[in-house]
Amino acid sequence: MCFWGLEEANTEKSFEVTVLKDHFTIRTVSKALNAIKVPSSKTLYTGRVTHTARITPKYPKNFTSILKKAGVNLKSVTFSSNGKKIAPVTEKGTVTGLKAGKATITTTITLSNGQTKKLKTKISVQRPYLDISGKTSVKSGRTITLKVKKYGVSGTAQWSVNKTRIATINKRNGKLKGKRAGSATVTVKVGSCKKTCKVRVKRAREAQDD
Repeated sequence: MCFWGLEEANTEKSFEVTVLKDHFTIRTVSKALNAIKVPSSKTLYTGRVTHTARITPKYPKNFTSILKKAGVNLKSVTFSSNGKKIAPVTEKGTVTGLKAGKATITTTITLSNGQTKKLKTKISVQRPYLDISGKTSVKSGRTITLKVKKYGVSGTAQWSVNKTRIATINKRNGKLKGKRAGSATVTVKVGSCKKTCKVRVKRAREAQDD
């Protein structure tokens, strides 16, 4: 008997199974590769606080097992910056804010089978600044408390007011007391940063009419 036709059919079938298996493996690995995430954006500040940030890829839980089953390894993870004078990045993914501006960090993940994934992180580098929150008007004889939010700066806030006949303020906690009707400028300083705001003191009767 001649089994040539049967052997040929089995070979073709085996080839089809192999192709399907390889196709499934590539799709599975591609799906896992596309599931990797990095931060879409980060804000850094020039100076000592929040001066650096680390870009760390987040892999899906089963990423290692998928690669192992497919016979694939994680070959390399590299980082590059398109704004080295603003925010350079090290080979380990540490970004440093050098001066105000914007840059994009590209994370490239390469597998041993040649598949790659590029991920972008937008970096905004800003100068340190302060922001004041709280009411900006107070009735004479009453108190309000102003608060400061720090961006890229650390230290104790120091409060002051330019017209102490209009209002007084606790230099440590920002509690302001209205003394007489009028307007005054409040200043808060943290290190070399400062922020000002206008505060209006109303007469008791004027505040009731409002």
